[in-house]
Amino acid sequence: MNKTISQPTKKGDQVAYYNAKGQRRVGVVQGWRDGKVVVLHRAGYTELVPEADLYLLD
Repeated sequence: MNKTISQPTKKGDQVAYYNAKGQRRVGVVQGWRDGKVVVLHRAGYTELVPEADLYLLD
């Protein structure tokens, strides 16, 4: 079940978000940079995502 995050994310949390094209992306929180969350994807790349855009995965 997906739920919006009501608490700060922590390293290792599995999260999902929707990019500008409306595609759902899933990854693991790796850390923080410039006030955004660094999300590591299975393919090996990282993206900076505002924490407000993330959904916590169970």
